Amino acid sequence: MYRPSHLSNPSFGGDQPGLCRGLARGILVVWGTVLVVTLSGCQPLAQLDELRTDFIALRYIQQATEAASEPVRAGRAVRCANRAVELASDNPAVLERAGRIYVYVGAYKPAISALKKAHLLTDRPYYYELGTAYLHTGQPELGHKLLSAHLQITKFGYTARRIPALAYAGELNNVGYAYAEAGVKLDLALKLTTQAAGLAPLNAAFVDSLGWAYYKLGDLKNATFFLERAVRQSLHQLNAELHYHLGAAYARLGRRDEATRELSQALQIRPHYPEVVHELRSLHWELAPPWHARVEDHHHSQQPS
Repeated sequence: MYRPSHLSNPSFGGDQPGLCRGLARGILVVWGTVLVVTLSGCQPLAQLDELRTDFIALRYIQQATEAASEPVRAGRAVRCANRAVELASDNPAVLERAGRIYVYVGAYKPAISALKKAHLLTDRPYYYELGTAYLHTGQPELGHKLLSAHLQITKFGYTARRIPALAYAGELNNVGYAYAEAGVKLDLALKLTTQAAGLAPLNAAFVDSLGWAYYKLGDLKNATFFLERAVRQSLHQLNAELHYHLGAAYARLGRRDEATRELSQALQIRPHYPEVVHELRSLHWELAPPWHARVEDHHHSQQPS
C-alpha cells in the first residue's frame, strides 16, 4: 500500500507545485555555481564533480516529485528517489526530499534509511515522516511516540499563533490519516481528523480523512456520509483516493453499482491503482484472465456451427 496523493501535505514541503518550484530554484543555484566555477577555473576538480552530481541528484528528485503527483506513479517515484540518494548520499537536502517522497508513496523502509541519514547531517527530527514510516513497518509504538512529539510541537506553534489554523488543521489531518491508514490507534485517528475537519470543514481532503477513520472503525454509516461529502466538495479536482474510499465504503455496504462507479472513476484518474483493482476484483468486475479467455475461445471453436 502506498501513500496516495491525498492532500497538499505540509510535511511534504507545502503543496507539490511549491516543492517543484523549490527544487527548480535549487537546481538553478547548483547549475549556476557549476557554471561560475567552471568559467573561473578556481574550483578543484573533485568539488566541481560533486556539484555536478548534486545537480543531477536534484533533477532526479524533481522527477520523483512529479511522479508522486496525480496520476501517481509510485514505482517511478521510488526509482528516481533511489537514484538521487545513490548520487548524493551525503547531501542532506537530497536525503530529506527523497525521504519525504518515499513516505508519500508508501516506500517506508527506504524512507527510514534516508531520513535517519538526513537527521545525522542536520539534527532535524523528522517526527512526522519517521513516525508514519514506523507505523507501517511493524514499530507502531515508536511511530506513535514520534507522531505525538510532532503534534506537541505543532500544537505549541498553533497556540502561540506561529502556525495558522489551516496549517495546524493540515498537521492534525496528516497524523490522523497516518494512524487510520496504518490501522493503529483508530480512536485517536478519529479524534484528530474530527478536529482537522472542524477547523476546515470545506477542505475535501480533511473530510475524506474523517470518513476514512470511520471506515476503519467499521462505522460505515458515518463513513459513507463524510466520504460522499468529500467527493461532492472536490468536484473540480482529480483525486483518485477520494473515489476509492467512497467506492470501498459502498462495497462494504453491498451497494455494488455505486461502488463500481466510484472505483471506475478512481481508475480513470490513476490507472493501475492496486487497492482499486483489488476492490473491483472482489466485486467480480473484471475481464476473464487471458488464459481463461483462450480456453473459452478454443472450446467455442470446437462447437459445430
